[in-house]
Amino acid sequence: MVSLVGKKTVAASLRRQGLRAVSSRMFRHPRSKDVGECVYEDSCNRQWDKGSLDKVWITDFTYLRSGQGWVYLVAVRDAHTKRVIGYAMGVSQVTDLVRQALNMAYTCRGRKPAGLVLHADRGCQFTSRELGEYAKKAGLTLSMGRTGVC
Repeated sequence: MVSLVGKKTVAASLRRQGLRAVSSRMFRHPRSKDVGECVYEDSCNRQWDKGSLDKVWITDFTYLRSGQGWVYLVAVRDAHTKRVIGYAMGVSQVTDLVRQALNMAYTCRGRKPAGLVLHADRGCQFTSRELGEYAKKAGLTLSMGRTGVC
């Protein structure tokens, strides 16, 4: 027979027995102490679809929990088709993952599109000087919205 018991009843019973319930901690996203090194103008103004392929690519990190800990995934998506065209995974959030995802996107497209805008939020990987230099060499225009709105 199954009986339903409220949380307060269980808590009171545990207290009487000198026990405490073990609950898992909520995951908190690691935050950088400083804003970043290079913040770029939001040239998209949340209007990402420019009517054709390879005008605007959108990128962001996501966190995935695995049996061995956290894994970080960065994806590059074409704003027109909304299709993921490049991605990279790693055990730490580093700018190199962004470059790997962009290289996969270039391979998927077969070329480096001219006049391409790469839009991201203001995460530390996207505001790094390293990515700024890479974008300049690749002919990318960087665009950034506010943190967390991508």
